[in-house]
Amino acid sequence: DAVANDTEGTAKVGKVDVDTQQELARTYNIQSLPTILFFKGGEIVQTLIGTKGVTAEALKEKLAALA
Repeated sequence: DAVANDTEGTAKVGKVDVDTQQELARTYNIQSLPTILFFKGGEIVQTLIGTKGVTAEALKEKLAALA
């Protein structure tokens, strides 16, 4: 949520409940939680699985680099 607030207007950040959106999870081959997908131009450019060592600041830096 903090990343979404801090990047408002420059990046779109969203969450998906894979229990209720199972088709979407299958579409993107989500098998582990958490999974973070980075899109650019409608295409996945990076996938992070798990959050060990991933800080809000690191996510904001990655989003800035993709802008």
